[in-house]
Amino acid sequence: MNKTNNKDISGTQAFVRFGMGIFDCIFMIGLLVASTNNNKQRIGDLVADSVVIDINK
Repeated sequence: MNKTNNKDISGTQAFVRFGMGIFDCIFMIGLLVASTNNNKQRIGDLVADSVVIDINK
């Protein structure tokens, strides 16, 4: 979900979010970033200005 306007993310945002997963996995800094971030966002979410929501809550 787009963090700015609460709508679905664009294709570009999805691509950036997915692409940044390389940094999360290879350098293992994604866990550190997500654990110190208030919204528990990983690097891809921060760069793409997106947030994951839990529809079951």
